Amino acid sequence: MTETTHEQAEGLGPPMAAASNARPWDLTAPWHPPMSLWRFSVLILLSLGCCLPLWILRLTEDLQAHRERGINPLWPSAGILLPLAGWLVWHSAVRRVAALGAEAGRGTVPQVWATSLFGIAVLALYHAALIGLFLPHDLIVGMAGLALFVAVALLPFPCLLLQRRINAYKMTLANPRWTSQPFKFAPGEISFLALVLALLGYVTYANTDFMSRTLARMEGQTLAAGQVVSGENGLYQLTLPNDGWVQVGTDEFYEGSDLSLYGPAEGTRLFVYIDCDGETIDQRVSFRRGRMRSSMGDLAIEERRVLLAESLVPVSYARYTGTRKGAQQTFWVATVAEEDFLVEVLGRIRGGEADQAAAEAFVRSLRLEEGVTSCKKS
Repeated sequence: MTETTHEQAEGLGPPMAAASNARPWDLTAPWHPPMSLWRFSVLILLSLGCCLPLWILRLTEDLQAHRERGINPLWPSAGILLPLAGWLVWHSAVRRVAALGAEAGRGTVPQVWATSLFGIAVLALYHAALIGLFLPHDLIVGMAGLALFVAVALLPFPCLLLQRRINAYKMTLANPRWTSQPFKFAPGEISFLALVLALLGYVTYANTDFMSRTLARMEGQTLAAGQVVSGENGLYQLTLPNDGWVQVGTDEFYEGSDLSLYGPAEGTRLFVYIDCDGETIDQRVSFRRGRMRSSMGDLAIEERRVLLAESLVPVSYARYTGTRKGAQQTFWVATVAEEDFLVEVLGRIRGGEADQAAAEAFVRSLRLEEGVTSCKKS
């Protein structure tokens, strides 16, 4: 084994002679080798911060073997990912690394509290992002996912400050018994990254539908309250009751639909179906009831028929409430038919009472265009 390390190539500098007050090298309990700052940054970013417990475990094992025999490495490594407990672990680590610098004859590190508060602030953002992952419906994409990526992007900065001081102290040891390859990951690091990336890939795959909806929202046209929208056929009009609706491609929800919109609440969508084959209201309502019964449990149906105010054409307003995939869903449906075409507006809502009322108002705002009596497409 050599007494120098390839870490010098990364700017750690040549090993310093051991200070007179430094502890002698203990051959029975070797330190972990200095970690490449570049490699450490990649580990943090690719593991989404999940490598922090392993990093704290290494640091605590070093302290337990050479300086503080009473430390249990498991508790700090388990607590770093928890709010409050993680902040205490971080502050304790900063103070202990500063004490190592003082022991090596470098004096007390003056930035102890600055480094501690900086790290706590970043950890607080990271912990908030982790907690947020379990609150919304999504796991990777969305506000919680965006907050996680922002927090992970900031996470290396305070950690690298600490790791740089750890590396500098280890380079002062008189007889370091390690060799290091700065740009080569250890087998354990590769296995850990593979596990985290596999989990990330699975979560991404499991949320493919949500990600496609998110991309569709980003690419769609945002509409304003009171705006009148119509489909490609030009047979009808709908009036937006509130802000936050996004018009997307016509085939986004239902192949062959004439209009597709996402609502302001997650899980809310509305589309318009056009039939040009002379289907009647009774036929369409019977078909829709059969579809709802086959796809929803504990189904409750409310329907009434009135005349549209302007055209005096019969219209069916129906509300379907039931459970689907373990969650309660409500569908508002408006169906109107002329001699040569039928228009069905269907809105699916998962929000609260305000979202339900807005979706109902949207569906009930259906009006037929004057003077249009036939479809433009079949």
